[in-house]
Amino acid sequence: MNCANTNLITMKLPLISTIFVNYNGREHLGYCLPSLLKTNYPKEKLEVIVVDNGSQDDSVEFIQQKYPHIKIVVSTNEGYGTGINKGFQVSRGDYLAILNLDIKFHPDWLIHLLTPFRQEKNVGITGPLLLEFDFKGIPQEIKIPCFSKFGYPYSHTIPHLAGGQARPTGPIETIWVPGAAMLIKRELFKKINGFDPIYFLYYEDFDFCFRARMAGYKILLAPKSAIYHKESALIDPVYTPTEKVFLTAQNSIITILKNYSLSSLILYLPLFCLLRTADIINDILHPTHRTFARAKVKACWSAFRKIGTIITKRRSVQKIRVTSDKEIFKFNYGESLLKTIRQKIF
Repeated sequence: MNCANTNLITMKLPLISTIFVNYNGREHLGYCLPSLLKTNYPKEKLEVIVVDNGSQDDSVEFIQQKYPHIKIVVSTNEGYGTGINKGFQVSRGDYLAILNLDIKFHPDWLIHLLTPFRQEKNVGITGPLLLEFDFKGIPQEIKIPCFSKFGYPYSHTIPHLAGGQARPTGPIETIWVPGAAMLIKRELFKKINGFDPIYFLYYEDFDFCFRARMAGYKILLAPKSAIYHKESALIDPVYTPTEKVFLTAQNSIITILKNYSLSSLILYLPLFCLLRTADIINDILHPTHRTFARAKVKACWSAFRKIGTIITKRRSVQKIRVTSDKEIFKFNYGESLLKTIRQKIF
């Protein structure tokens, strides 16, 4: 009997609500849902919710016919985070598994995400090792999600193999975990008011995790939990690369202005602005990137136009703070300003 099955026997298992947001994702339903239902977890303790953001394919009909026990919330498309919030409203679980549809699951993924909550009281979020969709074998490295103080996400890589064998890697405390797959304590979701609807797409997961950190909760990467991910497969093809650049650039500005403490803004916002300006100039100097430069300028203007909303949200967000940014940024590994400059400009 493996360790995960032993944990299933010895634990008093909570109800888990899995929440998916779907938009024209019929092609992914055929592998994601069957894989989910093979999870080593009692079926009566696993609630499955799909929030459909106005799909125009036959996603809803497919779920209704093939999986009548799945709870479907039919909605308009107000963005990924808002979709998760709608799923939360109809959920009953003690924990919420926020999941993309473009993933497959190792059977023991859930128990390894749940275990850290039983070991430490103030754990609020856990995330799995996200592997390439067709990956087989033992991963040679672990990528730890980080977020530079200067305003950009990055990953820090550590070795996972020693002498051809996987190292006994326990949970790794980090600043955030990607929204493709995360397990969240229900009390945390309520305390920080869920996902912020100001983000239609991109940065909503980091924003959520940063606010969880501010509220005093730990976030752990659980390398024993494996999920196989088709990265960005769910992004609507109507979004061009330029529009994606616009959204990420705008949302990075919103995230910093809303969440950073005043001292962090004084220290890091000037550097962020310099890096963003240099990034735009670099795009202008490369003819094929000039549309990206325009998108980034438009993103700055768009964020500026939302400044009243951002200030209102900032006042509310800062009230939940019990942890300083200095303590939060401790969990950025291998960060340096020079590395950020190389990544974002060169």
